[in-house]
Amino acid sequence: MFIVHSVYLVAICSVVTHATERQIPSSYLNVVLNTQRLLLSKHKADDLPKIPAAFLRRLSGDYILDTVEDVLNSGVLQGAESQGAVPSSICLNHIVLFLEGVLQQQRWALSMVDAAGKPGNWLYGGEINWVGSYQECNRIVAKLNVTDVDNDTSVITPFLGQYCTAVVPLQPSDARPPIPGTPTTGVRIGLCLPDTCTGSDITAILNSILISQNTSIRVFPTICQARKLDYDTKAIAVLCVISLIVLMMIAGTAYDVIHIQMPRWANKQEETSTMHVADNEEIPHLVTIDKTDEQTPLIPKEDTRDSEEYEPGRLGKALLAFSVYTNGKKILSTTHSKDSIQCLHGIRFISMTWIILGHTIAFGISVAKNLKTFSQDAVQDWTFQAIINATVAVDTFFAFSGLLVTYLILKEMKKNRGRINWFMFYFHRFWRLTPAYMLVIMVYVPLFRYWGEGPQWPQTGIEYTDCDHWWTNLLYINNLVEPLKICMGWSWYLSNDMQFYVLSPLIFVPFFYNMILGSISLLAFLLATLITSGVLSNVNNYPAGGSQAGIQIDFFKDFYVKPYVRMGPYLVGMATGYLLYKTQCKVKISKVDM
Repeated sequence: MFIVHSVYLVAICSVVTHATERQIPSSYLNVVLNTQRLLLSKHKADDLPKIPAAFLRRLSGDYILDTVEDVLNSGVLQGAESQGAVPSSICLNHIVLFLEGVLQQQRWALSMVDAAGKPGNWLYGGEINWVGSYQECNRIVAKLNVTDVDNDTSVITPFLGQYCTAVVPLQPSDARPPIPGTPTTGVRIGLCLPDTCTGSDITAILNSILISQNTSIRVFPTICQARKLDYDTKAIAVLCVISLIVLMMIAGTAYDVIHIQMPRWANKQEETSTMHVADNEEIPHLVTIDKTDEQTPLIPKEDTRDSEEYEPGRLGKALLAFSVYTNGKKILSTTHSKDSIQCLHGIRFISMTWIILGHTIAFGISVAKNLKTFSQDAVQDWTFQAIINATVAVDTFFAFSGLLVTYLILKEMKKNRGRINWFMFYFHRFWRLTPAYMLVIMVYVPLFRYWGEGPQWPQTGIEYTDCDHWWTNLLYINNLVEPLKICMGWSWYLSNDMQFYVLSPLIFVPFFYNMILGSISLLAFLLATLITSGVLSNVNNYPAGGSQAGIQIDFFKDFYVKPYVRMGPYLVGMATGYLLYKTQCKVKISKVDM
């Protein structure tokens, strides 16, 4: 009952609440009223929350007409000044102008009401996203007729329409906002208000009105969408760096094509021309198949007989590193080395599809119209369990990492009689990942908020701390140090994988010398992670998957991203890698006749 009360309370309170439904035709209000009565008549009293008749009568047109005047005369707006954050005077004055415009049937004021979000159908099914019209609100220009002392009338524009989103928790206990960047739980209401108001102004006003209604519910911080975002200093600096990289790519590609590739194409054309033998019979020359793959150097060492072939210098080699042609050719190559485990590519594709599907459902369900009914039906369907538990999909990549590290390093150790360059073992891993990783952060954090727009687009960006803990990403410890301030929430995987990589020699080195020693080391790690996971789950009462409402934040920071919880699949991958190393990837499974 409390949820339904809060939903309708906020519906009346939207657009500085009480004024929202002012201009809606009474026929629409009657439909809402009759629909609710019909729902209540077709269900048992215990099945649905009870909505008092007096409360439903408040949806009538006469009541809402009177409400606008009540808001103006009651001092509720002025009372917001005593509720913590103080709204600006200009914001309060312009809201009063807006409400007065509604009473005077001004078209621009009625358009602001029309653009605001309103309760739709299927409230009982979970339709709690009342978006309204973002485009209509941004087109609104307030116009007031002003008469001077000479009785000359002129039109002024005190403010423009501004789209804001207020989120009201479904119950008072939901006082703590969700993790930044994740879907918000609660009633989302689109508001169209003067652009002279800030989000904190509107939050203070809405909470003041809620207090006047004797409810303990308080709105989350209101977010207002700017009509246009100007590029800040960080964004401009990043755009300059990106422009420099693009210029290097253009220059490198042009240098590659003109000085390296075109002479080769000319030579190949000559080689593929017909050759004349002694009896003048023409025999076509066979064309060599291109064996380019990811191991092929940018400038292959060729045994050429042409002493005049161009040889790039150091600057030329540096430019070739930016060549779109050569790098694109390597990236798009489908050739494989004879030692590659090709079946892993298919498993990677399936796992990546699984991860994308799980995240699409998780983040998209918050704006669904049938959130409640869908959730109830989905959990009862056994096929949906693969999506509910998609959090384990990433474990396949941990297993791949452990498999490849063990398999490839053991082969290298065998080739070098047990010797390994430990500095290069760690430095190569760090240097292979970190430059690209830091480049993504550099581009993503300052520029993300400029990539789109709309009623729910995060104009302040997803990273609410502006990635001030970026150094934890650089050191691959962001899953251990301040995990709730993590920069790029999904990067916890890279930190875990790097930490497992650092510990991996404690397992594959014993395996190289003795299978029993390696097995003991691996089982010790596996037993440790199993016991740790079980103890943490039992002490904190974590359910399977950690999907229970109210524990997601603690589950994420204390369990989900910790290496001592996630290492199990990596260890299984290392055991598989050792098996493939010992059998030289020739494991045969006997067929069984059924």
